[in-house]
Amino acid sequence: MILTNKNKMKIVQQNTSEVYHLFANQIQSNATNQTRTLYFKEKELYSFGSHYKLAQYLKGGAILINNDGYSVTTSKHISSIVQASQHKNQFLTQDVILEDALARVEGLAKKFVRARENKEYLYNTILSIQSEFLRFQDYLSLHKIDSIRMNYDTPKKVKVDKRDKSYKRFIHLVTTFESANFKIEVMETMTKLQEQKKAKQLLDSDKFYNNKKDWVRGLNFDLLRLDCEIGTQYNIYEYSVRTSQNVVVKVDKVVEIIDALVYFDWNNEKANQIFANKKIGYYTINKVANDVFHIGCHKITFKEIKKLMDTINEEYQLCKENNTSTNLHYNVRTKQEQQNEDNTNKNFDVKSCAFTN
Repeated sequence: MILTNKNKMKIVQQNTSEVYHLFANQIQSNATNQTRTLYFKEKELYSFGSHYKLAQYLKGGAILINNDGYSVTTSKHISSIVQASQHKNQFLTQDVILEDALARVEGLAKKFVRARENKEYLYNTILSIQSEFLRFQDYLSLHKIDSIRMNYDTPKKVKVDKRDKSYKRFIHLVTTFESANFKIEVMETMTKLQEQKKAKQLLDSDKFYNNKKDWVRGLNFDLLRLDCEIGTQYNIYEYSVRTSQNVVVKVDKVVEIIDALVYFDWNNEKANQIFANKKIGYYTINKVANDVFHIGCHKITFKEIKKLMDTINEEYQLCKENNTSTNLHYNVRTKQEQQNEDNTNKNFDVKSCAFTN
C-alpha cells in the first residue's frame, strides 16, 4: 500500500537517489527528480519518458526491473533501482522474459566455446539465468499472472507454454551446461573472485570514509560518514550524515536517535519499541534487532553508529573550540548528561524526536 500525505508529499526530489528509494518502498504515490529524467506514478517507474518503463510492481508484491538498457545514463538508472529495491523480491527482464533469456544464454554459450578465461563466470551466469527464469514462472503460476504491460503499456504474454520451441531450446541449452563437469574448477575460481571482491570492497570503503567515493556496492551493512560543506549564504559549516548507498540525512535527526540509544544503553528491545515504524527523513525504520537498524534496503549496525557518534562528538568539540558557525548544535550526550538535563524525564519522550511522524 502506498502511504500518501497530500500536505507533506514532496514531488520534486533534489537528490535523484531519493526517487529510487521512494519508489522501492512505495512511500508516496509519485515523485520525480529535478530534470524529470526519472519519475514514478503509483507502481510504475519510468526513465526518460513513458516509452521506457524501468520498473513495475507485480501482483503479489514482486518488482520487475527492465534491465534492457544500453545508454550510460539508463544503465545507471537500472543499477540504482536494483540496489534500492534489493530488499524486495526482484526479477530482471533479461533473465525472466523468454526471448531475452534465450538470447542471453545463446550468446553466453557461444562465448563459452571460444573463451580461454572466465569460463566459470559464463557457466554460473547461464545456470543463474535458468534459476531466475524458472523462479519467475513459478511466481506467475502462484499469482495467476499471464501477461504484463511492458513499454508503451503493450500487454506481453510472459507465462510460457512448455510446448513452445523457444522454451524447449532454452531448457536444452541450459541442461547441456548443467551436466558439464566444471564444478571443481568453478569453485576454485569463485574463491579467488570472492577474495578479489572483498579486497575491492575494503578499498572502496576506505575511499568512502575519506570522502573520495559516495557509493560502496555489495556490502551487507551500510557505512556511515559525517559530511561537511560550507553554506553559500552565511559561510556556515553545514553537517549531514551520508550512507554508503549515497543517502543523506540531517545530522540533528541522527544525533537525536543516537541520544535515545545511549539513554537506553543500546538495548535492542527498547530501541525497536521506540523506533519501529517511525521515519527518518523519507525512510521508515522497519525494525531494530541483533544490534542492526533495518531501514528499507539499508542495514546499519550499532557498531557503525558508535563510530559515527565518536566522529560527531569530535567535530562538535572542534567547532566549539574554534567558535565555528555550524548547524552542528549538539553533541551526543551521555546517559548521565541526559538525566541531569531533565531529572523528571525518566522514560525518554519519543514524541519530542524529529524523526517521528
